[in-house]
Amino acid sequence: MKSFTRLLTLSLLIAAGLSSVLFAQQSPAPAPTPDSVVARVNNEPITRQQLGDECLLHFGRDVAEKMMNKYLIQTECHKRNIVITQDEVRAEIERLAKSFNLPVTQWLNLLRDERGINEQQYSEDIIWPSLALKAIAKDQIVVNEQEIAMAYDRLCGPSVEARIIVLDTPEKAAEIHKIVAADPSRFVAMAKQHSIDTNTASRGGMAPAPLRMHTGFPEFDKAVFSLKPGQVSNVLNVGNQYLIVYCERINPSIKDKNPLTDDLKKRIIEEIKVQKLSKVSNDIFAQLQQNAKVTIVLGNPQLERQYPTAAILIDGKQIGRKQVAEKAIERHGAKVLNGLIQFVLVEQAAKKAGITVTDKDVDAQIASIAADALPLTKNGEADVERWYATVAREHGLSREQYRKQMWSQVALTKMVEPDVRIENDDIQKGYEANYGPRVRVRAIILNDMRSAQRVWAEARKNPTEKNFGDLCEQYCVDPNIRAIRGEVPPIQKHGGIPELESEAFKLSPGELSDIVTVGQTFIIMYCLGQTQPDNIPLADVKDLIIKDVRQKKIDVLMAALVEQIMENGTWENLLSGEVHTPRSSLVPADNAQQSGADK
Repeated sequence: MKSFTRLLTLSLLIAAGLSSVLFAQQSPAPAPTPDSVVARVNNEPITRQQLGDECLLHFGRDVAEKMMNKYLIQTECHKRNIVITQDEVRAEIERLAKSFNLPVTQWLNLLRDERGINEQQYSEDIIWPSLALKAIAKDQIVVNEQEIAMAYDRLCGPSVEARIIVLDTPEKAAEIHKIVAADPSRFVAMAKQHSIDTNTASRGGMAPAPLRMHTGFPEFDKAVFSLKPGQVSNVLNVGNQYLIVYCERINPSIKDKNPLTDDLKKRIIEEIKVQKLSKVSNDIFAQLQQNAKVTIVLGNPQLERQYPTAAILIDGKQIGRKQVAEKAIERHGAKVLNGLIQFVLVEQAAKKAGITVTDKDVDAQIASIAADALPLTKNGEADVERWYATVAREHGLSREQYRKQMWSQVALTKMVEPDVRIENDDIQKGYEANYGPRVRVRAIILNDMRSAQRVWAEARKNPTEKNFGDLCEQYCVDPNIRAIRGEVPPIQKHGGIPELESEAFKLSPGELSDIVTVGQTFIIMYCLGQTQPDNIPLADVKDLIIKDVRQKKIDVLMAALVEQIMENGTWENLLSGEVHTPRSSLVPADNAQQSGADK
């Protein structure tokens, strides 16, 4: 079941429809027929039925659960005689746009361009449920004077600009505290080196905003607000973490400049209600789910055989597979159709090449990947079931989705395998890449040449590892590299970025690199020296290297083949309006006329 956070992105119907929309006996308009064409790929049609099945495969369960949640909330609104009008929805959109200092049109355009949400989805999927849940929870959301006073304190009371070191064990916290309490000037260095919170560690422990009262941890509040500038707190236990706080500055209260007027109090009350709404709505929704008899059929093979037309059963009523498929098409159809078009193109190319892919081929491919990624079972076999679980957990792919993806990979592999050639030079390069020397560097990544030149000049003035790390913390655009002061894995030969590798292997320890352009980024390196090559004879690892090189060549050829198949294909996505015709078929008019004259 979905939480309220997920609920705020549900696809809810407008209030006037209520629960009858889902289970109406009469359709408001004829639905598209299953055999209607949604795309053509080299004159082969893709039907709405095919697209619906594909959408169900990728998004069916998620969409079905959202439709279930929709029904539960609408039913509750109906019981309570709650109706959210379109005027209320519009007013809420205007209020939110105003809070970001944007006109409504610009706000809606921003949502469309940045988040892919159109005005109808925004109104029905986000604004309507928010207002409906507010209305349902209204009687349970009460704000008292103490809560108002605490919120006023947080907003206008004193605050502390502080640095923080976050640690995960009391022993480590005690060790670091002993150091910084004895010498507070070491706080920044200790935060960078030891704090487990990378957001503050990368800034020398500096909290992103001043600390304010009433955090929900009274002991923490008391300790922080008793500090004077330059002082270090004791170790503070907050949840399951251990914090050490250094007071940089105390900002005095601004209550005298911002008295608690009726207007400010009204805004504070509204903010508290918004904060409370999440918890109260969670409780309400959990109760609605508990009171309803819900059975999710989609994705359960046994139940799908028992209820072939149903996606979900709610109190004995069905949300049908066709309804879910249509909603999934509405939400995800254009994107899914693009993937389906590519699959059909690969399928057609395989057929044209006389390639056949069997279930046994797919099984073998998955077993090979599982054997490389996971320890073997006790019987010495690939742990395929565990690999399926890993794919589901880390990539959100069901067994059926993953097998379909592997079908394409096997087909493409069979098509490119005859072109794979492994020369002695390839083996030697593979050996050097995996077992040869590597260059240890610190690196700074920047987005434009002007910034890179400025940072390079600063690094040249003081070409030390410490200064380079300081510059990385200040200027590097990659937050992960910035947080660890430019430390990156050693650079190997033949790793796929020749311009970077060539420059790295020219450097001597303590030497600054030129500015290296890689794509749209600009990289500066500081050399720390080279690693020693592994003392492993080539003959001992030759088979492993050949396997690795072979797969890399297959991957490169497959990517090129997919691009070629897509470029040479003719297709039309009728949902998005996208049409593709091979360039070779676009003959200029003069040439076409000349060809006709020659004939």
